[in-house]
Amino acid sequence: MPLEPSTSPESSSGRPTALSVKVEKSFPDFKLSLDFTVPEAGISVVFGPSGAGKTTLLNLVAGLELPDKGLIKHNERTLFDSSSGVCLPPEKRRLGYVFQRPLLFSHLSVSSNLMFAPRFCGRRGRLADFDNVVDLLGLKELLNRRPNTLSGGERQRVAIGRALMADPELLLMDEPLSSLDLARKSELIGHIDQIPPRFGLSVLYVTHDVFEAEALADNVLPLREGRLGPPESFGELAGSALGHPGRQRAASASV
Repeated sequence: MPLEPSTSPESSSGRPTALSVKVEKSFPDFKLSLDFTVPEAGISVVFGPSGAGKTTLLNLVAGLELPDKGLIKHNERTLFDSSSGVCLPPEKRRLGYVFQRPLLFSHLSVSSNLMFAPRFCGRRGRLADFDNVVDLLGLKELLNRRPNTLSGGERQRVAIGRALMADPELLLMDEPLSSLDLARKSELIGHIDQIPPRFGLSVLYVTHDVFEAEALADNVLPLREGRLGPPESFGELAGSALGHPGRQRAASASV
């Protein structure tokens, strides 16, 4: 996919905004200062090295961590506002979250793992949604199996499916392919790429992997040391990740 930066509250493309974040979060030796938007469709990739603050960014949006100050809005609904004291709990934010590890319930079948999400969220999973998830992720032959009989790629497909079954309005993905080999990554990238058009939602995807970023990103958010960089910094970060510091990759020319 061609990469397009999304580093300011106003999208240069003029597309409607689903998520707006302007927050600060300080740690003893690190400060995260963010000001960005995510379009209401497509995949926005937060790309940067380890320790840049990528997972913390997702956790702040999800409500698993709280900013020191700032504002987070999703579809014009306020999720967090330090000035007015608004702070919705994670289960009220209508977000799906796919972690680095699948975190499936080992005592449940794949089918039961998928159906756990709508029950936990207080919403009935429609059969059409279930069939759509199973079809997209190729899970039909796995539905009666337990997680301990699945490969790493199969478990991660189930984890993605469970997040989708929660009927989210925004899907957060934290390096979900980091433990997979290139063949399994390529397979899952094909599935993930179809999520926005099939389910009508946007995806905020975190990675330090150049291959994943270039394959998936409709918009790119280059993050380093807690701050979003200018558009051209994607090429620099990508070059550093590949062992060529300062190298401007061809992809940076399209941002």
